[in-house]
Amino acid sequence: MNENENENENENENENENENTVYIIGAGASTDWGFPVGEKLKTDIASLFSLSEGANFSHPLMRQRYSLLITTQKDSQAGALMKEAQTIRAAMPLSFSIDNFLDASPSNDLRIQLGKLAIVHTILCYEKKSELCLREGKSIVDILQTKCWHTNLFQSLVENCTFEAFKERLKGITFIVFNYDRVLEQFLFLATQLYYQASEGEAAEAINSLKIIHPYGQCGLLPWQPLGNGYASPYGSVDNISYDNLDKLSEQIYTFTEKRDLVPDMRTDAHIAILEAKRIVSLGFAFHPMNMQWLDCRKTQIEYGLDKVNKLRFGRKMYASGYKMSDNDLSIVRSICCRAFCFLSLEGTKPTDKVIFSDRESKCGDFMGQFSLSIGYGDLI
Repeated sequence: MNENENENENENENENENENTVYIIGAGASTDWGFPVGEKLKTDIASLFSLSEGANFSHPLMRQRYSLLITTQKDSQAGALMKEAQTIRAAMPLSFSIDNFLDASPSNDLRIQLGKLAIVHTILCYEKKSELCLREGKSIVDILQTKCWHTNLFQSLVENCTFEAFKERLKGITFIVFNYDRVLEQFLFLATQLYYQASEGEAAEAINSLKIIHPYGQCGLLPWQPLGNGYASPYGSVDNISYDNLDKLSEQIYTFTEKRDLVPDMRTDAHIAILEAKRIVSLGFAFHPMNMQWLDCRKTQIEYGLDKVNKLRFGRKMYASGYKMSDNDLSIVRSICCRAFCFLSLEGTKPTDKVIFSDRESKCGDFMGQFSLSIGYGDLI
């Protein structure tokens, strides 16, 4: 092998190693750990506002709030609390999601406050019940025996990697997580400790080098994450969170309406990551209109530089889970993704060349198996 061939081979290796990847994660990606989607989540939220025979709330969280207002003679506030809680409860069967329902009344502060409180409390309860929660008598080894797609993801991330190489690889990866839960962060934190026999501090440093974007916020930062202006809560610690701190956590998640009014830095960061990515991987994501509008990169690409975008997008592909989606919906989603992620205007290419779906019966774990080579990081030759 001559010197030039050797240089070219090294360049190809570096290119594969630093292949920028964006993962778009939706609610379906947390079901392996027992988290609810759709109807189940709405049912759980509605049950938080159910009433006992004494016309008080049956759930202790809401009963405490209501009783405090009554005992401090704030009867009008107590009445408003009861009215809005029952409105949310009654409307859940008619709503596509709690988020959509809250977005329908953007100026109703009390309704939004109660809805967000219900979301946070419900998610934290599922964190506590999930196998990812470190309980007394349970080790990280025990936890990570659970079969889940996150295992497949981690296997691809650590392929052919020392710990130092793993940390370097993570710098080219962005997760855009539309969930409020902290499943992804908790899994990667624990898996890194076990796989590399890293300390908590070393694992935290590695995972914090990842760019993880929660467009609608999360149920508190985990204690090992940089706090900034946020509030931390250990994974699954719902029973140990005070009344006031639960309110603080609910302030760290956002409705559709609130998100539109926030500083757009996070959205711009997500768009730039997408525009610079060679691969976009979508898992458990349902392509709801509000979320696709948030991800739409077309305006950002102009500021970013069209020449730069045109150069990068020729090599970009998207791999998406299409669980239970019809042919018609898949066709619509493929076209939307081509527009939103700036795949269009590629001469000689078809949307089916750029946006590739898994089998419609494939859940996230099956998806990772089908596309293990396409979205992996190992060199084939």
